[in-house]
Amino acid sequence: MNKIILDTENLYKQILKSAKTISDQKIKKQVENWLINYYNSLNKFFDNNEKGKNALDCLKSSSTNSRLIRKRWLTKLNFILKTIKENKYSNSINYKNTPADLKEILQNELLIKIKKVDNKVYILGKELNQNWDSINCWNSCGILMRVILERSLDKKGDEIKNKNGLKNKINFCLSSNIFGRSVLEALKKLDNSTKITGDIVAHDSNILLIENDIELAIIPFRVLLSDIF
Repeated sequence: MNKIILDTENLYKQILKSAKTISDQKIKKQVENWLINYYNSLNKFFDNNEKGKNALDCLKSSSTNSRLIRKRWLTKLNFILKTIKENKYSNSINYKNTPADLKEILQNELLIKIKKVDNKVYILGKELNQNWDSINCWNSCGILMRVILERSLDKKGDEIKNKNGLKNKINFCLSSNIFGRSVLEALKKLDNSTKITGDIVAHDSNILLIENDIELAIIPFRVLLSDIF
């Protein structure tokens, strides 16, 4: 599914740049290739999802038109992307961490995606993995995760960016429809079941983080970043 997600995101970005009705032959060729490559796979994926099947069929039928309606394609592609991502990450929140899961906080595949969008977050992510690989650097990990989380949430839009403080940003996200269900669950888990969003991470305190505090945050942290980037 990773290749489908990446190619669908790329197609979405290209269509986003186009006019109200799409007549650009390069974009139309991308549309045709996307349908050739992924229609059958996605049709099977949406086997029990009527809305998903309808979205796919709508895109396939409109692809033969001389001009494509930009808004329709953006809406349908966005729905398809959200559904695929929710399916991919919803179960991971409840998985028990295994040693293989915890070799690094951010896997290389995710870091590559992040680098294409935000080099600063990529560098912070690399430093986060280095701290995780060191002995007893749990507080450094917590601070870096908090900084990455706040910067990443800001990328979802000015409504979040204009909120002061990580807690206000999180509360706004939880009360809006910016994220899908699985990502909201990840955000709730980070906020309610871990310590990285609390002031104890960022300010002077007698409370110090331990390895388990970071372990609890790894999976939901990945889920959020995978959705944003």
